[in-house]
Amino acid sequence: MEVIIIVLAFIGINIYTYFSKKAYVKNKVRKSWGKFPQPRIIDDLDEKELNKSMEVIRKYYPKDFYIDSYTWEDLDFIKIFRKINKGYSSVGQDYLFYRLRNYGKDSADLESFQALKDFFENNPKIREQAEANLYYMGKNNNFSVPDFIDTRISRKNKNNKFIYFLGSLPLIFLIVSIVSFQVYPRFGVYGAFAFILFGLINIGYYRAKSKYKLADIKNSAYLGNFLKRSKKFTTMNLPNSEKIKTKLKDLGKISFWMNFVAVENTDDPLLLMGEELKKMFLLPLIAYDQVDKLLDHKHMEALALFLQVGKIEAAISTLNYELALGATNKPDFIEEYEILGSEVCHPLLDDPVANDVDFTGVNIITGSNASGKSTYVKSIAINAIFAQTLNFVYAKSFKLKKAGVFTSMAIKDDVVSGDSYFIAEIKSLKRIVDDVEKNKSYYFIDEILKGTNTIERIGASSSIISYLLGKNALAMIASHDIELVSMFGDSVRNIHFREYVKENGDIDFDYKLKEGPSKTRNAIKLLENLGFAKEIVDLAKSRASALTKEKEI
Repeated sequence: MEVIIIVLAFIGINIYTYFSKKAYVKNKVRKSWGKFPQPRIIDDLDEKELNKSMEVIRKYYPKDFYIDSYTWEDLDFIKIFRKINKGYSSVGQDYLFYRLRNYGKDSADLESFQALKDFFENNPKIREQAEANLYYMGKNNNFSVPDFIDTRISRKNKNNKFIYFLGSLPLIFLIVSIVSFQVYPRFGVYGAFAFILFGLINIGYYRAKSKYKLADIKNSAYLGNFLKRSKKFTTMNLPNSEKIKTKLKDLGKISFWMNFVAVENTDDPLLLMGEELKKMFLLPLIAYDQVDKLLDHKHMEALALFLQVGKIEAAISTLNYELALGATNKPDFIEEYEILGSEVCHPLLDDPVANDVDFTGVNIITGSNASGKSTYVKSIAINAIFAQTLNFVYAKSFKLKKAGVFTSMAIKDDVVSGDSYFIAEIKSLKRIVDDVEKNKSYYFIDEILKGTNTIERIGASSSIISYLLGKNALAMIASHDIELVSMFGDSVRNIHFREYVKENGDIDFDYKLKEGPSKTRNAIKLLENLGFAKEIVDLAKSRASALTKEKEI
């Protein structure tokens, strides 16, 4: 009777744990919807692993356009990524990172991505089921699924035959024991003893081996859970459910062997018992060996499944981000090499000021410090990327031709490589000049060549602008150098931002774009407002006035 009570209590605890976890996940998914993801107490974002995943996918699935590290960092895209990334799984997180940095001219991929967003918007219950499934798929920190798949190709393990032999011994003695009990019970007892003995030996062998490959075991377990959870999507009637079903079918025996991969860090008693039984037959080690062999021929199918499942979570994260932002719309893709937009905003600002965009030819943006030049330039570049990767813009309207995006903005000197600020800056500009030779991308430059003296800066900057004009390139160039404005006349479009000095001496900005070149400066006024010594401010004013008169002569 006591045994029955213990068994019933054990089952009851497992049932309670199962439904409590299910209720917790459901509540978490619902409460977080339509909101920006909360910052995590422990940052589980490893950009090196994200890049590793991306490079593997790029190797097998190259796209027409790539957002390089200069542009990614210039636009603070890792901050934007964190705000979009609602995902619960490593797969969705890695795919979103890849998607934001790789896109193509073909519209099919963008249409399939939008189909998923539309489906989840119209089917909130299925969207919650999909999110819960991704939650159970989970994250394996510092781990890249694509890289794990790719590095297992042609990997050869030693002593494979010995693992199969050792793993088969408990099975042989278990069969002998069962059969013998029917004929000669004493042999049955011996067989049972041998089964337990070799089972314990195998558990010890597994633990000894696993000490040297803990990361491999954990990663294999994640891959197994990924395949298991992927099957759940085939029953949800998603726009890509059939594709997932086909990919799983193509993987065939890999899915079967993944059932025997060890599950690490579980607190489920039933699952723990099952794990120990698997180790008695060395099934995890045998499964790893089988998966290695099968991935030799099925790695493309495994990566294709990764893309389909990752797309699901990226679509959910994007839809959530759009709801949290508000005022988002779909872009219009046109054949003309230009960007036309209205009420375009920067997504990282809490209360952004919207501006229109008429990006044709070369634009020179002038204006005082902190007037909004850089923010405006970045808002156009970011929305050009949003449009082509996630099919939405933070604007009332946005028309553009599909093309690459290159920036040269947040330049830093590099102590490791020994590059000075100026060297780093010209390297950044060189990639733009090289791209102009081959493509017609959108180019955004902030404070062109500010790392050198005024005379050479004006000379070199003007030559680069002349080159861009000669190539009929589209470039948005923010600069303090008003001298550049007079050099090109009507061949460039001059626009500016300005400040307003209040009666009390404070400086105010409206952050609204205006036609023509800037006529004002505010650097010295800012010194005064921030409380610099009067003699510094007065001397600055007199010297600036003298330099201005010299230029006018």
